[in-house]
Amino acid sequence: MFALVLLGAVGQFARFLMSAEVVHIEIEGMDRASEVSIRHLADLREGDRLLGLDLERVVNSVKRHPWVAEAQIKRKFPSTVRIQVQEHQPVLLLAHRGLFFVSDFGEIFVRARTLGVDLPVLTGVPSSLIDDQPAVAQRIINEALNVLTSVKASSAIEPNRLSEIRFDEKLGFSLHLRNHSRIHLGFRPPLDQMTRLEQMLRQGLDLSARLEVDLDLDGMAVASPLAG
Repeated sequence: MFALVLLGAVGQFARFLMSAEVVHIEIEGMDRASEVSIRHLADLREGDRLLGLDLERVVNSVKRHPWVAEAQIKRKFPSTVRIQVQEHQPVLLLAHRGLFFVSDFGEIFVRARTLGVDLPVLTGVPSSLIDDQPAVAQRIINEALNVLTSVKASSAIEPNRLSEIRFDEKLGFSLHLRNHSRIHLGFRPPLDQMTRLEQMLRQGLDLSARLEVDLDLDGMAVASPLAG
């Protein structure tokens, strides 16, 4: 008798699960992406069977949004679907036929169309290289992110004073500040170069003046005023 009751309860529960429908769709984690755009990509409708949802399809579709780096989806019985998105975190702009956002993982993910974006710009990477040799271009972008990380880890330059990281295939990297000062790092480890710059500042170097500082010299560094 107990077994029959148990089987009946199991059957009832199974029918409950099979008949459960989507009533509520919760979307969390957006900042740049709009809820409307995520709902459109997810393509979920009220009345869809919860157990019939292709969760992998929904996740892959939501990740087509240029600002979405990762997405997760969960069923919450009896009637809810929750989508959690994780957006790209832009840390750099790439000059490439306009400006593109670059994430903290080095991904070029969307054109920057908003005026007044307060991020340093990586220049000097040829568009032809990005198009034809993306692996080489990616290495340069990753090295530029290493430069940016070294600037942020150093006390030499406040990150908001940095306007541009310029790459030259022969000369390496240089920093361009908002007051038009230029600091040449070359291809040497950027954290070591920032340490050298910190030492120069302790010895009286004044970066509030317009200067050109060359740190890419063996055993020495040279600072000279810029005209104008």
